[in-house]
Amino acid sequence: MQGAQPGPPGARGPGPVPPADPGDDATMIAPPGQNRWKPVNTPEITTVSRPRQPFVPAAPPPFAPPGSFAPPAYAAGQPGPGPQPGQPLGAPPGQGSGPRAAPPAPGRRRRTDQRLLTVVLVLGVTVLVAGLGTAALLLLQGGPPGAGTARARAVVEDYLAALGNADADAALALLSEPPADRTFLTRPVLEASGALAPLTDVQVGTPTADNEVPVSYRLGPQQVATSYSVQQGPDGAWKVTDGLASAQVIRPKVPVRLNGVELHDGTVEIFPGSYQLSTGLPYLAYTEDTFTVTDPAASAQVTPRAALTAEGRAAFLRATRTALTKCLAQQAMAPAGCPQSAALPAGNTPQPETIEWKLAKEPDWESLQPELSVADESRAEVSLPLELTISLKVDTGRGIATIDRTPLNLTAKVRAPMTQETVQVAFTK
Repeated sequence: MQGAQPGPPGARGPGPVPPADPGDDATMIAPPGQNRWKPVNTPEITTVSRPRQPFVPAAPPPFAPPGSFAPPAYAAGQPGPGPQPGQPLGAPPGQGSGPRAAPPAPGRRRRTDQRLLTVVLVLGVTVLVAGLGTAALLLLQGGPPGAGTARARAVVEDYLAALGNADADAALALLSEPPADRTFLTRPVLEASGALAPLTDVQVGTPTADNEVPVSYRLGPQQVATSYSVQQGPDGAWKVTDGLASAQVIRPKVPVRLNGVELHDGTVEIFPGSYQLSTGLPYLAYTEDTFTVTDPAASAQVTPRAALTAEGRAAFLRATRTALTKCLAQQAMAPAGCPQSAALPAGNTPQPETIEWKLAKEPDWESLQPELSVADESRAEVSLPLELTISLKVDTGRGIATIDRTPLNLTAKVRAPMTQETVQVAFTK
């Protein structure tokens, strides 16, 4: 339209396009750069494309402590927080197509950021302290989860390996309470044990909840299945609590040695293993001279029984023959310390220089079996049958009479202590 003139006031006619008034019944729409206008009631419809505004995310809400958030309540039929009709795509919930809310004031935003930063710092410090505490606890326990089990198992493995290698010092270092008396806890004792029954085929299982570590191994030909107790010390190191056994020896009067070491006390602490009893003497030995302590729970009580060795028997019989020979050489009716004796009727006086003792029959020395006394195992004894004769001259008061080879049969009791290098026998009737 050219030369359009403004109409009278209040008349709707050609003229400048007035601003859009949301309150009018008919809204005027004029595309940019176009001066034509048409009432809304006209059949012709003009499609208008509004430029899309760039998406600007809303400012984050102030931080709320955990647990303080509660979703807003909505009445029945009231739209929720999702996009509403007419709301631009990407707009925050509750924001329509109208003007956007003004951003928070700079001072308020700074306070919000400071609170958020404070919370983040507090959370960071809390996490750091918790992490340090966990690390300290793990360090005290000897490592991460599962490390305690591995270390408890390893200390038993190391302990049994030390026993197998006769390393007594290493074994003692793995005990929670090493004993003060280490008389039988030495390398020589362990070496002797290994020579009797070597420790082999060691298998160590997983520790139980009460710190019992199951193991199996062989001591010589004997298969052993047992467990060892362990505990963790204040320094975090795992140690064996029951690695030692005890042996109670009912001591006779004969000396006792365990794997070559002399025993002075009746009860001693020892490592699990095999032990040989000995006297340390050439003439005496123990009949059951070996015992085995398979594990700490199998402590031993031993009552050793001694016996003469072959060398001891020979020494005893040799000493007996020597003593008997000396006794037969005595020119006396009843030699002191000798088995034989004879008496004359009253009124008869023997002439000592004429007394002669002889064996009518040689004793069966090979059949004699001296044994140790029940009352005192340090002494050997034997019953010795003797067939003797005696010859002498007697002053009857009316002259000299001769007694020639009068037989005398008796059984002598022979005893001798066997703990000395030189055997000295004594005769009793």
